[in-house]
Amino acid sequence: MRLSEAPRWIRQLGWRTTIEGYVGQAARRATGRLNDRVGAPALDELRELAGGRFDLSTEAVLAHFGITMPAALARELAEVARQLERRFQQTNRHPAEWRVEAETGSLLYALVRTQQPEVVVETGVAAGTSAFVILEALARNDRGRLHSFDVDTEVGELVTDRSRWSLTILPQSKPQAALRAALGTIGGIDLFLHDGDHEYPGQLFDLRLGWRHLGAGGFLVCDDADDSRAFQHFCAETPAVESPSVLFDHIKLVGVASKHVTGTSNCW
Repeated sequence: MRLSEAPRWIRQLGWRTTIEGYVGQAARRATGRLNDRVGAPALDELRELAGGRFDLSTEAVLAHFGITMPAALARELAEVARQLERRFQQTNRHPAEWRVEAETGSLLYALVRTQQPEVVVETGVAAGTSAFVILEALARNDRGRLHSFDVDTEVGELVTDRSRWSLTILPQSKPQAALRAALGTIGGIDLFLHDGDHEYPGQLFDLRLGWRHLGAGGFLVCDDADDSRAFQHFCAETPAVESPSVLFDHIKLVGVASKHVTGTSNCW
């Protein structure tokens, strides 16, 4: 509908229908521009962000950051996967698509085992798949604590050993303000996982906040990096993110960034 055609539309359809038509057209155009800005990115965009290629395995992501995957880690990962599958069979209240995928879980486990973090933070818990693997790795390290945040009270049913776990339920009215205040009391973070609100504003808020509290040598992981352009824009606006990795899991894409230069040795 062109503006010059308005008189004809008014004669044929009346003022009200014509105005509704023009308003609807403007809204559709605005929505299209907004989606181009914040909506789901094309695969080529994320591949370019990651230096022209996706990483397809935990070992590849670790190598991207100069970390060698210890041989013994593969056996541990297989054991943890069996334990997790048993827990899935025992309790399964949350949809399967809410879980971090298998390779993402392996990556989180490997980062905790090789980097030996003292403080791990995750936003978004659901059944607790990521919490389960992170806590298993912390237990084997015999050090560190996981701080998880969600707005749902019925989360984390997969977690059995909660001795190293702090679960905080944020108020649904102002979750971001509560999360900001909570991270201010935790102090420095060694590993931050975003797996909460996957719309653009929520993702970008979590990434910015997590990075602000991330210590030197820390890692930031963004699950569902393909749900919006938040991870791309975060990397573009953050000079310290020099060479992010994008893990192409079974279906989802996961963004990984670090606050250290490549070549950091293992703490294993």
